[in-house]
Amino acid sequence: MKKIIMLVVMSLLVCASAQAEDRYHSRRWDYNDNNRHQVNDISYDISNDGTLSITPDRGRGEIEITADYDLYIDHKRIELDRAQRKLVRNYYRQSLDLIEQAEKVGLQGAKIGVQGAALGVQATSGVLRALFTDYDTDDLERDLEYQADLLEEKAGKLEDKADGIGELAGELEKLAEKMNDEIPAIRRVRWF
Repeated sequence: MKKIIMLVVMSLLVCASAQAEDRYHSRRWDYNDNNRHQVNDISYDISNDGTLSITPDRGRGEIEITADYDLYIDHKRIELDRAQRKLVRNYYRQSLDLIEQAEKVGLQGAKIGVQGAALGVQATSGVLRALFTDYDTDDLERDLEYQADLLEEKAGKLEDKADGIGELAGELEKLAEKMNDEIPAIRRVRWF
């Protein structure tokens, strides 16, 4: 009876795993084809020519930074001195770095999720194997714990990377504050 109950539970895990894997693939394609990134109520878009557009969901004041570090506010070019251009350049580079790192962590997290789903499938096949061969539930438990430990280790490393992204975001926020202090046109935007 214990084996039958375990079989039913594992079958349910397979259904959930298949659904999670399907969600991963459908999101993955949307994610890779989209150059828009949302942070709170602000959208970051990267155009094909490398222009970074930063817009609030509500309100006015679109900020654009070109790959040459020119600054535009509401499509009007803002004249910058050398120190201001350096701030804009650093903000542009750090924004792109942050976006790239976040994308990598997101994809790695999805991969770990898919591997977890595969572990559910492995559990189900292991139950069937235990029912019909000399492979017993102790063997199954040992094998699954080993795989789960490997996934947990990957997830821990990914969490460390996510913490690093948090630090990058903090640095970017400080840089935005400095830009707000040093560039009057940005200060007038208010939401930046």
